[in-house]
Amino acid sequence: MQEVVVGVVADLVEEAKPHAKKMWEEQALPAIKERTAAAAHDASAAIGEKARPLIERQREKVAVRRAQKAAAKEPIVVEGTIVDPGR
Repeated sequence: MQEVVVGVVADLVEEAKPHAKKMWEEQALPAIKERTAAAAHDASAAIGEKARPLIERQREKVAVRRAQKAAAKEPIVVEGTIVDPGR
């Protein structure tokens, strides 16, 4: 009796495979893709909100450093006459 039940179950599984695949492709997979895209968008927005202040602070630090370096450099003064202005 057990062998008969196992055989029937195996046959039912084989018959259900195309239907399950069709349902997966038509219903489940698009829903998963949509949810994944929405979650990725939300995560990107959250990361952007948290990262933006850090990036702005880093840019300010770099600008201050560049200004300090520029102020610390002695100006280059070139004295002389132009011999050939065409160059």
